[in-house]
Amino acid sequence: MSDGLPSGAVFETGTTPGGSYLRFADGTQIAWCDEALFARVSTERLEHVWSFPAPFSATPQVSATLPGIESAYAGLAPGDIGGLMQETGSASAALRLPRVAGAAGFAAGAQVAGLRLLAIGRWTGG
Repeated sequence: MSDGLPSGAVFETGTTPGGSYLRFADGTQIAWCDEALFARVSTERLEHVWSFPAPFSATPQVSATLPGIESAYAGLAPGDIGGLMQETGSASAALRLPRVAGAAGFAAGAQVAGLRLLAIGRWTGG
């Protein structure tokens, strides 16, 4: 600490049910989840609500990486999924994977397992 402010490069790291996080002394926070499950909520989309492992001070940038193995896709083909849509706040993100135009509707039980989620933003200490 220097003048009441953290002076090191890494200030805090931790793991919660929502994933893991890393907070830097400059106020940057990185959060990740390696095993997100997106499940069917309608014939048009799959959803996952991610409660961040530690809250951000403002809305972070969120990205998702689809798994590269076909066994992670149940009841759909990898090509049936469109781009990530999201409603993101400082504590969580409602994430959606829509059905691409022309693909068959998602069947009951359709899901994708093992998505990797990443959020980068600011934490309140920096």
